Amino acid sequence: MRWVSLVLALLATSCGSDERPSGGSAPSSTTVVDPTPTTSATTSATAVTSATAPVAPPASLPFVKWVAKHCYVDALGPSQYTETWRRYATEPDDEDALPVIESGVAPGGHDPEALERDWLAKPRSHVVDCRFQVKWRQCDGCTGQKSWEAMYVAYLPRDLFVAPNRVRTLLMLVPGGNGGRSRPFLSPLPGKTVFQRGSGGLRTKQLVDAWQKAHPDRPAPVVMSLDSWGHEYNNGPIEYLSYEIPHHVAQRYLDGVDPAVLTIGTEGISSGSRMILETLRKKPDAFHTAGLTCLSCGRLNPDKEAGIGEDGVMELAKALAPRHREGEFDLRFAIGTRDGQLPCNERLYELFGRAGVVDPSAPLRYVDCPAGVTEDRDRCHTVRDGFATYAGEMHHYGLLIHSHAPQIEWQLDTLDRISRHRSNH
Repeated sequence: MRWVSLVLALLATSCGSDERPSGGSAPSSTTVVDPTPTTSATTSATAVTSATAPVAPPASLPFVKWVAKHCYVDALGPSQYTETWRRYATEPDDEDALPVIESGVAPGGHDPEALERDWLAKPRSHVVDCRFQVKWRQCDGCTGQKSWEAMYVAYLPRDLFVAPNRVRTLLMLVPGGNGGRSRPFLSPLPGKTVFQRGSGGLRTKQLVDAWQKAHPDRPAPVVMSLDSWGHEYNNGPIEYLSYEIPHHVAQRYLDGVDPAVLTIGTEGISSGSRMILETLRKKPDAFHTAGLTCLSCGRLNPDKEAGIGEDGVMELAKALAPRHREGEFDLRFAIGTRDGQLPCNERLYELFGRAGVVDPSAPLRYVDCPAGVTEDRDRCHTVRDGFATYAGEMHHYGLLIHSHAPQIEWQLDTLDRISRHRSNH
């Protein structure tokens, strides 16, 4: 790739820190382990396919004018993570890495008519890095700041440009304290480990594109990588995740469809995972999936004296259980075996199992075991219904290299299953 006004930028990221067990190094970007888990619900659903009548391509794309003004297109805008990458004088190996625009270049400035012509003539998936205003909805008569700028990176699936009425699913990627919107769409730099902060990435666009290619009759979702879980906005993080983002997607990209018809998935990391569960405590119908990677439990720890206790967790689990039985909700934990949050995650899993949201009695599978070793959790990754562990990994980027691709594949399969279930009922 040539250096032009766009600067290729990637960054290493972590769940909670960039530390790694002594002597270790990050696997290469091509290492993918732990196949998508098979559960009774997922297995039965994948056999179901819905016939789709031929759809005439759209004559226009109403959202293009807004995108042309407010977004970077097929590139990532400047962020804390991409600026960190600029310290490294190297480029990614993969030719399909998204470029990152250098600091000081504002979003927008695209010709909307040319953009629309190109997108309609050669339909494919696109990535946009956008800003939008979050308005204060709680106090119309109050004085002071009334709106805040929020940022996200969005994957726009190919169907949005050929059969937009098929796109009725949304997946939100919710970062933790060390997260951000850029990380999921970056590619890792070669020869770097987690010791070099700001040198990795998770290649989400490529993962979703590959899933779409393997399942051409199953529409991919809009995938929104958020810059935060919304704690800085006056409406609060629960409203940000359950209202602001779904309404923005429905109104901006899906021609004003009622957000209630969307099948909404969430994939969190660390405190982002916790905020997903906090949102479901207040609004049990808000989401249809909850991917909980290296969940930082906080007050959700049922054994923590200052937390919500076992009774509070069981109240949440019992609220989600009927939706799970009806085929409208599913969740999956993913965590390293050396993560200090593992005992809390296991306790939450136990309580969700007691309520019937997951099945702790499901067979445990060992995957990616080193040759010649006894199968156990300290040496092999494991998968069971709703829970995956990664041997030797801590609360860091090394876990994400292993866990992100299986979590995304689980999300895409599960959202497709639930969406088809909802459309048939």
